[in-house]
Amino acid sequence: MDEAATTQQTGQGPPADQEGAAVDLLSGLCDDVLVRILGLAAHARDAVRTGALSRRWRGLWRRVPALRFDSERWFEHGGSARGFMAFVDDTLALRARSGDGGGGGLEQLEILLLRWDGGKGKQQLVPPPSVGIIGAAERWIWHAMRHGVKSFHFELELPDRGDAEETHVMALDELPSSANLEAMYLYLSHATVRLPATVAFASLTDLTLEGLQVAGDDVVLLARLASAACCPVLHKLHMGFITLVGEQKLVLDAGELTELSLADVDGMGSLELTTPSLRVLRIDGCKELESLAASATPRLEKLACQRNHHLLSIDRELPSVSRLKVDLYAYSGYRSIKLL
Repeated sequence: MDEAATTQQTGQGPPADQEGAAVDLLSGLCDDVLVRILGLAAHARDAVRTGALSRRWRGLWRRVPALRFDSERWFEHGGSARGFMAFVDDTLALRARSGDGGGGGLEQLEILLLRWDGGKGKQQLVPPPSVGIIGAAERWIWHAMRHGVKSFHFELELPDRGDAEETHVMALDELPSSANLEAMYLYLSHATVRLPATVAFASLTDLTLEGLQVAGDDVVLLARLASAACCPVLHKLHMGFITLVGEQKLVLDAGELTELSLADVDGMGSLELTTPSLRVLRIDGCKELESLAASATPRLEKLACQRNHHLLSIDRELPSVSRLKVDLYAYSGYRSIKLL
């Protein structure tokens, strides 16, 4: 799809009789300033639509360093999920073409495809996998890696299939490596993810993984994402609302990791840390966790353990810890204790 068609897909520009109604002060600015302004748009749709204003604006959005796609904004204007997916595909293709032509690459990419209630108590769901939403998600993640995005934020909320044996499966096992990626946030609700075995992110310092389900054999690959082989300069790692199939042992070996947060990780029976640079550790709501092996965390300063009512043992003394917060569980419920 060309740029004119993409602009038309987002809605027309102002009527001709209104174009001259006000003095245009922006069009006189240099391209670099206008591109910076367009990069602040809350939704890529707004940036793309400026191409209909005049020839002066046409094509400028294709040089913006940041694009944000939000399904809530799309649905508010009467758009469909299928239309949203097509718009993202077409916009990314046009932006990549500009980058390949020397126009500068995309640095920040954010895509949100979530449920929306429209303020009427009814939820408009993302389409089922049969119409290609899983493939679209895989395609967008691949795009971010292949085109050197520095910051990638992606949220996808799939319908919960409950106890159904068939789950939403997302294949990321052949994900390409990226030397430019510095921060990544992936929220893949109700998706079983096949993780990569050889991917590397040489510059990644901040990683958040939420919502996904990991098959039993892939728990090693989940741990590898924090390892020096995959992310040699990773400093911050957050895992939340993750399901490990079966009772699993999670072994994290990350020499540069300074902050680790694990929240509501189901199926994690034990946790073993080899993290010599770790200073902050938070474990919250990991209900199956029974043991924590933290002897290889000599620099640990802050430890918070909350709502882990099966955690029975920590294998080391904590002489370096200056701030400790733990929950003690009795029949009457939890009670939090802080030691500063």
